[in-house]
Amino acid sequence: MQVEKSALRQKYLNARRKISKSEIDVASEIIFGKVSALEEFEKSRKILLYAPYNNEVSTYNFFELARKLSKQIYFPKCQANVEMRFFEVSSLSELSPGMYGISEPDECTCEYENSSDTLCIVPAICFDKRGFRLGYGKGYYDRFLSTFEGLAIGVVMDKFMVDYLPTLPTDIRVKKIISDKNIYERTD
Repeated sequence: MQVEKSALRQKYLNARRKISKSEIDVASEIIFGKVSALEEFEKSRKILLYAPYNNEVSTYNFFELARKLSKQIYFPKCQANVEMRFFEVSSLSELSPGMYGISEPDECTCEYENSSDTLCIVPAICFDKRGFRLGYGKGYYDRFLSTFEGLAIGVVMDKFMVDYLPTLPTDIRVKKIISDKNIYERTD
C-alpha cells in the first residue's frame, strides 16, 4: 500500500511541477470564487487555511476575504511529533518558513480550539471522488481531521482529481472537494 501511494505521490508531484504559475493563479481564482460563494464559508466564524507550497492552490484570496469579513483565520504549524496545530494569523507577514520549508505562524499567537463553526480548507497532491486525499505521507491532516468538528473542504486543480486512491484505515475523507472545473460532494 505505501509503495503504491509513494508511486502515485511522485507521479502527481512531477505533473504538478510542470504547471505554470499563470495556470495555478487562474485555477486558484476560480476555486476561490466557488468556495467563497458557499453558504458554509459565509456561516463559518473560523477559517483554517494553509500556506500554498509546491504549486498548490493558493489560499491568499481566502485570507483577504476572511479578514474583511472579520473571521478568525488560522494557519497550521507542524510539530516534531507529527502533530499539526493551528494558530491565529492577522497578517500574512506573520508566516515564515517552518518545518519542511512551508510557511507557518509562530506558536505565540492564539491557538485554534476545535469548534463546529469552522471551515478547514484542505490541500492535497490529489483527491479521489470519494473524498480521500493523497498528501505528502506524514499523516498530519489525517490526524487533525480525525477529531475536527467543523467542515473540511478540499481544494485542488481538476487535473489532480482521480476516481480512486488506495487508502488506509487512518485516512480521513473531506466532505466536499472544490476544483476549477467541478464540485465533488460526498453523499454518505
